[in-house]
Amino acid sequence: MALIPSSAAAPSLGYPVTEKLAKNNYLLWRAQVISALRGAQMSGYVDGSVIAPDRMMPLICMHV
Repeated sequence: MALIPSSAAAPSLGYPVTEKLAKNNYLLWRAQVISALRGAQMSGYVDGSVIAPDRMMPLICMHV
């Protein structure tokens, strides 16, 4: 059984965060990042409320 990195199946966040983090825009940047994570249903992985999947997933080959 081969293993593939689980990051190969990672979803996109849907839309990019338009603000680059700088010294004077943390609150705006944070709001955009949180919104993007929630929209992609990924915020639980960042805040620790959801356990991350294994780094490697088994690859199942079916021979017909």
